[in-house]
Formats: sequence, structure tokens, C-alpha cells
Amino acid sequence: MSIAIVQEGGPGKAPTYREFLISSASDVANLPTSVRNASGEVAGAGSVAYTNDMAHTYMLGNDDTWREV
Repeated sequence: MSIAIVQEGGPGKAPTYREFLISSASDVANLPTSVRNASGEVAGAGSVAYTNDMAHTYMLGNDDTWREV
């Protein structure tokens, strides 16, 4: 398991926007949502996560669910 934050917020993005680089699709289960996780991290709707090879890309929806796009 490996999750790295690539970007937080930024111009034109909400302060809770996050981009995550994950090592495998199974890491999605450990990504934060709008509810703070055990590490104190939070991610807002529209945040994205992707694997190193870009074979899997996920987006956090308004319902706090990560979905593959």
C-alpha cells in the first residue's frame, strides 16, 4: 500500500481538492473522503487518485464515494 499526495488545493480549486498517486487499485479503500480519516486527512468532491501507469483513475463524488472514471 502506498498513497502519496501529489497536489493540494491550488488556483481555481477548492482547498480540500487533492490528487493522490496510489500504488494499486486496492489503495482506493484507504483514501480519505470529506470525513477526516485516522491520519487527519480530508478530501473534497472532485479529488482524484490514479495509479503510476494511469491504468486506473478515480474521482471522489459528492456522495463521498470514490469511483473509477
